[in-house]
Amino acid sequence: SLSDLRGRKVRVVPDQPLTDFWRVAHTAPTPIPLSSLYDAFANGQVDAMHIDFENTLKQKFFAHAGSVLESNHMIFPMVAVASEKSWVSFSESDQALLLNIMSARLAELRDTYAALDPQFRDELQAEGVQINTTDESFFAEAAALWEQKWARLSPFISDLKAEAELLTGGSSI
Repeated sequence: SLSDLRGRKVRVVPDQPLTDFWRVAHTAPTPIPLSSLYDAFANGQVDAMHIDFENTLKQKFFAHAGSVLESNHMIFPMVAVASEKSWVSFSESDQALLLNIMSARLAELRDTYAALDPQFRDELQAEGVQINTTDESFFAEAAALWEQKWARLSPFISDLKAEAELLTGGSSI
């Protein structure tokens, strides 16, 4: 249960919204960059991590994990970023072209990872990793508290949720 994680050091991406989620889940969110995570997990600087199947497999984090929890409790949006200084130097037609190219590429990446994620999961199980699954009720309280705060701080939360529901065929995230 989520109470099993209470007070545990959970590695998070160094990102304020994600850190806040794990804080309201009553854990000790510990921002650690991916490049430092293997050693931090292996030597006990963190007790758990918020991470995907791909990195769990490819970085061999599973070697130090007793189990993996598949919760699907949040999305990790992908974005393309350009500096304003560069962006304003492009013509409107070049900006439109770049937006179209990047939108298509991001959609391709999303679709690719939707197909790859189950493969990474299967490969982890083939390595003998115990994968426990849970439904949205596991993080329901933390998710509600997080959304209460971040819906006020970011006008994009409701848009992201609506888009995610469209992409997942109506299932909530």
